[in-house]
Amino acid sequence: MKALIAEYGFEGYGRFWALNERIAESSGAFIDISKKVNKLDLASELGLDGKGLDSFLAFLSDPEIDLINLEDNVITTDRVTELFNKTIENREYERDRKKEKKEKSKNPAGNNVFPDGNNGFPDGITAENDTDKTRQDNTKQDNTKQDHGESDDSPLPEIAIELAELLLTEHRKEIPDYLSGKSDREIMETIKRWAADIDKLIRIDKKAPENIRQVILWAKTPGNFWFHNIESGAKLRKQYERLWGQMNEKRFSQGPPLSAHQQQKISLSDLEGL
Repeated sequence: MKALIAEYGFEGYGRFWALNERIAESSGAFIDISKKVNKLDLASELGLDGKGLDSFLAFLSDPEIDLINLEDNVITTDRVTELFNKTIENREYERDRKKEKKEKSKNPAGNNVFPDGNNGFPDGITAENDTDKTRQDNTKQDNTKQDHGESDDSPLPEIAIELAELLLTEHRKEIPDYLSGKSDREIMETIKRWAADIDKLIRIDKKAPENIRQVILWAKTPGNFWFHNIESGAKLRKQYERLWGQMNEKRFSQGPPLSAHQQQKISLSDLEGL
């Protein structure tokens, strides 16, 4: 990193982290620049021309610098690839746990075999009625937990994790080295803690995920007072009502609107939900 700054200054340092962010936002944690249009698009985003991009990538991929991997016009970084793979593994694990838990709830052990002519329930009570009663009891328990701000042991919803990752990504646009001293495991644990609070914001406080997304993007606008004050899911939940009110007040006044980049993100997220 010192060699990067010495060669390109802090502008190059910023370009490097912008490149990492672009890689992290891609669907497979890599950028393919084999097509001219993709290469020029990346160059434009980094504020370079084609030759400038070639020179910059050649420096970053130099074995003595070793900040990126560049092979067959495909750009990756070890850090982003490792974090991406761990995220995928974690989500698959949580998805499998959720699926297994759901299957067990549908077919509890010991309740699938009964003597002939007996459904295993007292007279006048059917399996359907018993299921309804169980569902009602579970709902009451869930509501009690929600009233006390508690969460069960079920895995965090993907939308909560995605919003936590968005909060971290937007914060790093102004502070690229935020959490850079942490290991990948520690960063993932931080994201999970943020996601747990965002899940409460959705599940208990009844806030729409898309509204939360817009609040994050607005709060993380450069120059916004809240930029450095919203650095966790807990702070986002605590200040959400004030953020929502101020955001909407600014939209109908002469305050700064959402940037084109942020508006594009909202539009893309809307399309993904269709």
